[in-house]
Amino acid sequence: MRLQRKLLGYIMFIAVLALFPFFLNERFFIYLLTLSLMWGIVASNWDLLMGYCGIFSLAQISFFIIGGYTSGMLVKYLGIDPFIGLLCAGLVTAGVSTILVGLPTLRLKGVYVALLTVAFNEILRIFILSFGPAGVTGGIAGLVSIPPYSFGGRPFTLIDNYYLILLLFSISLLATYSILGSRISLAFTALRESEPYAVSRGVNAYSTKVIVFLISCFFTGVAGAFYVHNFGTISVLQLADISVLFTLFAMIIIGGWGRFPGAIIGSFIVTFLSEYVLHYIETYRLITLGLIEIVIIVLVPAGAIKILDVFRSRKIA
Repeated sequence: MRLQRKLLGYIMFIAVLALFPFFLNERFFIYLLTLSLMWGIVASNWDLLMGYCGIFSLAQISFFIIGGYTSGMLVKYLGIDPFIGLLCAGLVTAGVSTILVGLPTLRLKGVYVALLTVAFNEILRIFILSFGPAGVTGGIAGLVSIPPYSFGGRPFTLIDNYYLILLLFSISLLATYSILGSRISLAFTALRESEPYAVSRGVNAYSTKVIVFLISCFFTGVAGAFYVHNFGTISVLQLADISVLFTLFAMIIIGGWGRFPGAIIGSFIVTFLSEYVLHYIETYRLITLGLIEIVIIVLVPAGAIKILDVFRSRKIA
């Protein structure tokens, strides 16, 4: 019954988001919602890795970059449909990231996983930049003039892209909900708390970690593909910047670590703070976000999701 109520709540949340453009047709607000949904996919799938499975990967933004470049190059150079590029981006990201990052982490723990993923970030950056002179990845300038999503020969508008990312977000949210509502989520939690004990109770650490990497990387790659066709460009120098990783991490901390859908709530809070409230103090934006994170960690360690839990319990009482 509790899971059914949560599912109903998620469906209502998606329905409200779908109705927003009809009542508030402000382009900048729709743009902020689009960014929030896109980063919500990335943050929630990163939280699936770290918060639930205890895999301290710092390569999530690299998975996003792989998805973006995959779809961008396929569409720009081979002329395939951007929607096919979207699917290819998810599959390529899931396969490449699981092989190059997921499988090696099976033999590592704790800080060594973080170091491996940081190294992967740097290797990916150098790899993409090294193909710049050949004109494949665009090098320092990035990949530009990437065709947008279109239907019947008509390029997608801002509203069209909003509904597309809302659809992708809905699929990702419901997929995560289904996973966390199944028995495999118990395996995630067991591995996070004590891997030796989980293995002794019959949990297959190898297959469980591979599954979570495949799921997380697939949806992150899809989000990267949406990014590249929405903005028409992608630059590894811009996305691989430490500020992007820090902002993404702030979404999980502020929303609630390992408390679905805390990372999604955090993506809306941080995106609106960064792009609307803190936009006028760009120099101090990251400092302000850092201070907010400290306050959250000290006063509400469970994040914004805990505040909603308290409010809900009081309302029921």
